[in-house]
Amino acid sequence: MNLTVPHMGSYWIASKTLFENLGVNVIIPPKTTKRTIELGVKYAPEFACFPLKITLGNFIEAAEQGADTFLIPGGIGPCRFGFYGPVHKEILNDLGYQAELVIGEPPSAGFINLIKGISPLIKNISLKMLSEAGKLSWTKLLAIDHVSKSLNEWRPYEKEKHSLENLKTTTFTKLNKANSPEEVDKIKENFNSELSRLVTEKSINPIRVAIVGEIFLNLDETANQKIEQKLGLLGVEIERSIYLSDWIQENLLPGKNHQKEKKHEIKKLAKPYLNDFVGGHGRESVGEAVLAHLEGLDGVIHVSPFTCMPEITAQGVLPKASNDLNFPIMSLSFDEQTGEAGVNTRLEAFIDLILKKRHSQSEHCRIS
Repeated sequence: MNLTVPHMGSYWIASKTLFENLGVNVIIPPKTTKRTIELGVKYAPEFACFPLKITLGNFIEAAEQGADTFLIPGGIGPCRFGFYGPVHKEILNDLGYQAELVIGEPPSAGFINLIKGISPLIKNISLKMLSEAGKLSWTKLLAIDHVSKSLNEWRPYEKEKHSLENLKTTTFTKLNKANSPEEVDKIKENFNSELSRLVTEKSINPIRVAIVGEIFLNLDETANQKIEQKLGLLGVEIERSIYLSDWIQENLLPGKNHQKEKKHEIKKLAKPYLNDFVGGHGRESVGEAVLAHLEGLDGVIHVSPFTCMPEITAQGVLPKASNDLNFPIMSLSFDEQTGEAGVNTRLEAFIDLILKKRHSQSEHCRIS
C-alpha cells in the first residue's frame, strides 16, 4: 500500500506523521503548482469546485509517483464535498491508475462509521501504537496552527519583508522531520524566540480583519492566492475563522470544550440572517462575520470556491448583515480563472474603505 493525501496547506505533515508511524508507506504529492491545477482542471468536471480540482491534481501527481491508495474526508450535502472521493476514484481509474479509495466519513455520520471508513489503514494496529502515532500527529497539528496564528498576528510588524514566511518554511520543514512530541515542543519554542527577533512592537490601533468562509479556501494558501500574506503586507492583522485543530476539537473530540461552545454561539449569531443548515460552512460564515463585528474587528473577508452552493447562500445574506451592522464585508470567489491582479486590487480597495471609515468616525467624534 502506498498511501497519499491532498496537501491542504501544510496539514499533510500531520497526516504523513500519523500513517507513517502506523507502518503505512506515505507518498506526499509535490507542492501544489500551476501544473497541479492544470491537471485537475483538465480531468475534473467543468463546473466542479476549485478544491476538487486541486485535490484531483494532487492525487494525479501522487499516482505518477506510485501512490495507489487515496485518503480523503467524506461529507454530506448540500455541499458537494461528499462526492469528491467517488469522482476522484472514477477519474483516476479512467486515467489507468488502480486507485483504492479510503474515505473518512464526516462526524455527522457517527464515530463508528468514521473508524469503518479508515479501517483499511489501521487494521492489525495496537492501541498503544495508535495512541503514540496520534499523539505525535496531534502535537504537530497544534504546532502548525500555532505558527499560522502567530504569523497572521505579526506579519504587519516584520522588520524585513518575507522574513516570517522564510521562518514558517524552515519551521514546517523541521516539524516534518520531528520524531517526538518533545522535539515538536522544542521547535515551537525556537519558532517563538525567532519570531520575537524578527518583528517590531505592535501599533496601538492596528487594522484587524477576519477571514471567514469555506474550509479549504481558508486553509490552503495556493487556493486563496496567499491572501493572508497579501493582507499582512498591507499592514493588516488577521483573525482566521477556521484552523484544522479547532475544527477537530469542535467536531471529533468527545466532551465539552471551547470550540464546541463557540460553534453554538456562532449558530445563534447567524440566526437573524441564516437559521438553517445549508451545508459546508455556510451558516458558520454568517455567524463568524457577526462575531467579528461584536469583537471589534474592522471588517470581514469572505472566501469561497466559485460555484460553492453553501457559500453562495451565505454570500446572499452577508450584504444585509453588513448594512445592519454598518460593518465592511467583502466576498471573494476563487477558481482557476481568478486573476491575482484583480484579487490584489480588491484587497487594497477594501483596506482603503476601512481606513476611510475609521477616519470618518474619528472626525465625527472630534466634532461632537
